[in-house]
Amino acid sequence: MTTTHESLSDHRKLALIIGNDNYHRSENSLNYSIQTANELNNLLEQIDFHVTTRCDLEKYDMTTTIVNFTKTIKDGDLVLFYFSGHGYQVKDINYLIPINDAWIKMDRDVEDFGINFNRILKRFVEKNSSYVNIFILDCCRPYVPNESIGSSSMMKSQGLCTMESMNAAFIQFACAENETTSNNLFTKHLLKHITEENVNIVDIFQRIVDNVYEESNQNQQPLSINGLKQYEDVYLNYVLPPASVIIWDEVESEERESILKEQDETKACYDSFPNVDDMIDPENEDFKKAEEFTQSILSELPSGEIDKTDTLCHIINQLFQNENRQCLFFDSRQGIKLYNTFENLIDVNFKSMPFVLKLISMADLGNQENINDKEDDLRIIKTLNEAIRQNKSHPVLNDLTVRLANAHDTGPKNIVVKNVYLGTYSIVYTVTDLARSTIEALQKISTKLKSQFKQFVAAKVHPLLYRPTFDIVQFDERGDKDFLHESGTFHMGPIGRTQIYTQPVGWHRHGWNVLGRYPSDKWLHPFQDPENWYRAFHGTKNAKLTDSESPKNMRIDSIDVLPKIYNDGFIKATFAVHGEGVYCSPKPTFVENSYAGTVKLNTKMGEKVFKIMLQVAVNPDGVRVANEDIWVVQQPEDIRTYGILIKEIHSNTNQTVTST
Repeated sequence: MTTTHESLSDHRKLALIIGNDNYHRSENSLNYSIQTANELNNLLEQIDFHVTTRCDLEKYDMTTTIVNFTKTIKDGDLVLFYFSGHGYQVKDINYLIPINDAWIKMDRDVEDFGINFNRILKRFVEKNSSYVNIFILDCCRPYVPNESIGSSSMMKSQGLCTMESMNAAFIQFACAENETTSNNLFTKHLLKHITEENVNIVDIFQRIVDNVYEESNQNQQPLSINGLKQYEDVYLNYVLPPASVIIWDEVESEERESILKEQDETKACYDSFPNVDDMIDPENEDFKKAEEFTQSILSELPSGEIDKTDTLCHIINQLFQNENRQCLFFDSRQGIKLYNTFENLIDVNFKSMPFVLKLISMADLGNQENINDKEDDLRIIKTLNEAIRQNKSHPVLNDLTVRLANAHDTGPKNIVVKNVYLGTYSIVYTVTDLARSTIEALQKISTKLKSQFKQFVAAKVHPLLYRPTFDIVQFDERGDKDFLHESGTFHMGPIGRTQIYTQPVGWHRHGWNVLGRYPSDKWLHPFQDPENWYRAFHGTKNAKLTDSESPKNMRIDSIDVLPKIYNDGFIKATFAVHGEGVYCSPKPTFVENSYAGTVKLNTKMGEKVFKIMLQVAVNPDGVRVANEDIWVVQQPEDIRTYGILIKEIHSNTNQTVTST
């Protein structure tokens, strides 16, 4: 297995540094370990390592620190472990000595009170077997384990022993095996060479060894154990070589209008996202008012009537609770100004939850200096978006991806840049391994992005990465309709290309405020206008997760409709039998029987069970009819939600209900 220059940035860089100076036995105290630990911490952070540094640790704390750090390791990381302090060997096993060493008087005490380095090595490599683990043991000073200096029971001070090579591990000692020294030559040259640019790891340590050997007059030769021979190129600090000129595509005069139009549409969409800093402000009065408003709705049992807003709010809330999420409701007519996440249900054009990074310029990206002329904006945008669409490498995108990965504490392979648009320069991107825990750490994102980008202006975020907020003004009575006793069929769409619209008998529709949102309302209104889009239905219960995951993880799960659409939009079914695209059906019964979400509620009328699905309109020019039950929409923007359908399927009105 080899590692090419292009793949180097795919690996997240983690480091654990431990420095022990103040040993309980005064004769073993050191005076350089903590200083070295802090200096190495600063150096590694400069080359984009995520560093954990701890000093003067007793055994329990040292063990806990190592175990907790190991839990953060992901397979494929570049991991570095550095220990500065005392080390000792017993029975050909190396031990790292914590500062509470007063009880160490003989070999068996080292086994009891020391930290078995072999176990650390094994633990790291088991977690990160596919890439590189570096271990630096800076512990050459003689160690005195017994306070009876002149006694016959005193153990001989000796250095660490050699070890067998292990795949994916490089082990560097400060001395040769079984040797000790009182100088700091290894530390000196480690700090000198560790951040050298574009130098292979093995070569860095060979330089350190050579320098120490030479400066010590051939008396000290640090031992290296190389288990990285399967890798050709592994760098601690790989820097893209400077490009003298980046070639930007020319923009022909006839292209300008279409590029600007696309930019305006993209900008309007993503600029509507809320700023991260606004969303996480604990003193935000609007959030406080929304919490009170939400409590006023949810503290009361819902009426249970499917045409009432209170029932709908309880259903939406329960759907999110089923996914371990919470939501807020607010009424913008009361002066509350929060982001309305109903907007995302209406657009349904987000395949995942994107972030938006806004920069003043891109002048410091890609090691280039020729992005400074505003007249070049369209050339820059055209070039970068073409590279994104064609999945091609570009130095600016490569640099951008690495910095975003550092800010999100992940590997660059998990950063997907979706689009770049003008205004200020704005980069739309997603994080593919975004965990729920990331939501809790959202307040750190702006700070980390600011540290990575000198031109930082703001960070925007998909509203569902935090607590979603719903404006009840979004419900539009003009779109409400009761289908309990209606079962009509109608021809919809352009003359000569109509499709049958079957009314969802037995359901009730809560309409959404979509009229006036788009340049023309004829996609929806007036009913049966020749410019109307087709009508269809969408649900995600029992969706195959292979639509968004790899085939090896195929399984069937119950995924309620609203959280799934909220979280991921109408995801293209990439592994589905009818090809890639957004799936919907012109038949309400097909969705009802297989894909509609289900919610159980306690209501004033007793326990009730409801089914939920979305009513959508589909662009006739953007849909492919797979069969009589399934339509496939190639682009998510060609499908629009205009209502949520609710149907009561079970009730137990004999039950007395006292709480939700």
